Amino acid sequence: MKFEKVYKRLDVTVQECGQSFYNNKIPPAIEEFQKAGFISVEEGGAKCVFVDDPFHIPLILQKSDGGSLFLYTTHVTYIMYIDGKATAVVPNK
Repeated sequence: MKFEKVYKRLDVTVQECGQSFYNNKIPPAIEEFQKAGFISVEEGGAKCVFVDDPFHIPLILQKSDGGSLFLYTTHVTYIMYIDGKATAVVPNK
């Protein structure tokens, strides 16, 4: 991979994780939204958060079949990064 040269020069290791890596981290994140009172359970059981805007567009946290969309997986990754539970790069020391 061409990025390997850059990583080597920066002396860092990047651990890539597939989307399924976050599957067990999604339920606790949804729980946080529930505790805060932000979740709306829609017809069929989908768990959504509605942004206060004129279009009333939902952020679907969990589909009615229990699955999550890529957008929410990305959100969980961001939350983990902000909380210090995930890092973008790991220095080789």
